[in-house]
Amino acid sequence: MLPANLPILSIKDIQNIASKIKKKGKYSSLPTADCLQSNEDGWWELESSESLVSWVGTSSPHDLVGFIKEVLLNLRGEELQSFKSTFTFEARLKLLHPENAVSRPRPVPAEVGWWTAYSKAQIVSMDCEMVSNIIGYRTKKGKATPRCVNKAATVSVSSYEGAIIYKRTVYHDPKTVYLTDVAKQKTGFSVNDFINGIPIETIRVELTELFNGKLIIMIGSSSDFEALGLEKGNFDVFDLHEYFVKDTWKIGLRSLVMHYFKVDIHKGAHSADVDSIFTMKLFTNIYMVEKRQNRAEVNNRGTTKMFTEIKTIK
Repeated sequence: MLPANLPILSIKDIQNIASKIKKKGKYSSLPTADCLQSNEDGWWELESSESLVSWVGTSSPHDLVGFIKEVLLNLRGEELQSFKSTFTFEARLKLLHPENAVSRPRPVPAEVGWWTAYSKAQIVSMDCEMVSNIIGYRTKKGKATPRCVNKAATVSVSSYEGAIIYKRTVYHDPKTVYLTDVAKQKTGFSVNDFINGIPIETIRVELTELFNGKLIIMIGSSSDFEALGLEKGNFDVFDLHEYFVKDTWKIGLRSLVMHYFKVDIHKGAHSADVDSIFTMKLFTNIYMVEKRQNRAEVNNRGTTKMFTEIKTIK
């Protein structure tokens, strides 16, 4: 087969120009005697279309390149100009008849980047929404105030293509859920939303199995793993905060999505589904593209520049 980065000549083109190549004893790159025969004037002549097709199909790229060079060196200026349109990636290789023409697509550049160690099926993104759990009370000026910790409330995992492949609501006893008016507006949760949820122990097992052999794309990953009660170090995680940095601050998901996609994902109640999908979009549509543009950094996970142009949205 012809190498993908070479122009393609039709059989008729080669028939017309191969017969003009002067016989030269030391050019192994020329087609063999089965394809071209020397006439009494010392010129190569094509024996048959079939033999040339056979040679093109079995010859090495080195021999093919050499043959094409010989063709070009022996063309006159007007002949070279007449074949200019032939030397394009869109040219067709006509075998024996025009009706058998086969198109040759422009070659696709090889994928580069540290993430190519994983298949698309092995790359997922995850996001958690939190809820405050009451773990005790403290009294200040005669008033009891709840002491709380953040626990996972909802969990969503997105595929590389942006489809939700895992979605769970975590069980919480309504008596332990603490929601201020601000928290209700931000999360959209009520204290009774978690009665029919899945026990966190079950979710930990499910996520551990799902993440086996996977690269997990996240943003602010440490707090999510802590809320789930999982050890982040047990998983292969790439946190977008390793790349998107502004001065000494890590840029939040809402600010990044607004900057790149012009969407305010947190205008209403937060959603783990939406956040996990846009986390993946930032990775595939922004991070991977920018990394490919900087070949010197394409195998470095971390930041290559400061994103001072991104406005912070709180």
